Amino acid sequence: MENTLDSIAKRFSYAMAQSELSINEFARRAETSAGFVSEVLRGLKRPGLGLLEAAHRELGVSLNWLVAGEGAIYAAPPLDVEKFRAKRLEVALAKAAVVDGDAVAKRLLSSKGHWAATDTEAADSSLRALLEKLARVDPVLEVTLELFNAQADADMPTTLLAAAQAFEATMLEADRFMQRLPRGTP
Repeated sequence: MENTLDSIAKRFSYAMAQSELSINEFARRAETSAGFVSEVLRGLKRPGLGLLEAAHRELGVSLNWLVAGEGAIYAAPPLDVEKFRAKRLEVALAKAAVVDGDAVAKRLLSSKGHWAATDTEAADSSLRALLEKLARVDPVLEVTLELFNAQADADMPTTLLAAAQAFEATMLEADRFMQRLPRGTP
């Protein structure tokens, strides 16, 4: 689709109709005048970045779709990174039990996640060791998770640049940590 005032107005009007928000309510949320929103909807005015961001936030539409008519109409909801990490740990635990044959993981899996042991200290120690092993992070996955919500619709060069910056920051942190260690520490 074209990026003309008329085509943007048609997509914006469609999104407004689907949302059931009045022009006045949308304008209030967007912190602009209802008259301006009306002019944008009729193709008389070009929406600014603020109005486009408000449409994304309030109507849930993808900016790519709204401006260029490309991609899905509705933006994907943000990924809950903590929930994803928890699910990743659960899947890693199942893999450790089924694929790797880890006894502690098998015991935990057979108890449906409820750890019950007679020797609590030894059980806690072995469970803690297993969870620490399973929780080790994959740096590529971690950077992907962090970038996903912030840059889900970004083009490849933007994503590559952001990922490179994230890895450079991680390397810098590691260098600083190593410099603080006493001499002779491996």
